[in-house]
Parts: sequence; C-alpha cells; structure tokens
Amino acid sequence: MTRANPDPPPGFRPSSSFVLQDGTVGRKDTRHRVSREGTILAGRGKIRCRILDSSAGGAMLELSYSEWLPPRFELEDSGVRRQVALVWQGARRAGVRFVDEPPRRPRQPAFGRRGPSREGAA
Repeated sequence: MTRANPDPPPGFRPSSSFVLQDGTVGRKDTRHRVSREGTILAGRGKIRCRILDSSAGGAMLELSYSEWLPPRFELEDSGVRRQVALVWQGARRAGVRFVDEPPRRPRQPAFGRRGPSREGAA
C-alpha cells in the first residue's frame, strides 16, 4: 500500500480507492505496472500516451507534454478501445477509470472437442 497524498487536488474524490486510518490507500483492483504505448481518442483528435499501470478498473497514463483532456474519451491499448472517464490529471500524468465492460475474448472450444455430439443420430 502507498501513502495517501495529504493535499489532494480541490474537488478530488477517490472512486476506486479508500484511505485507511493509518493514511495508506487501499484499492479495489490490483494495479499492474506496464509500459506500453496507447492512444487517447477524443473527438477527431488523437494523442499518443504511455500506459504506466493498469488494473481491471482503470489505468495511469503519461503524456509527452501537458495536454488538456476531456472528462470522457476512448483509450486504445494494444488494439482494444475502452471508454474511460478522467479521474485526476497532473502536469503530464492522468488517471482514468474504465466505464465500459471489459472486452471478452472469444471462447475457445475444449481440447479435443469438435462440436455437438453425434451419438444416437441415425
């Protein structure tokens, strides 16, 4: 767990975390450190970014320069687009929350199974 920032930005309300009595922050979802390219799609514009960490509930993004971000936009990560809401933004970093359902992977048939059973067919 990490230490809570004693002076969060005005109007900041953590949605996916909570502050414990000892000042540590707990999270609903486990965050995984990553370092991969992403694209912010807002209106007709595209902004390249780096995804620094990711969880089932959101991600932390790093921008190459200070950029205004809208309250909602699409984030493309490894070819998958997700609808996100901006939770916080600093000079070159931003935190987003996923507001859509995670994409489902196509279900693979069980090993050795070729389809419906043909037993009893005439």
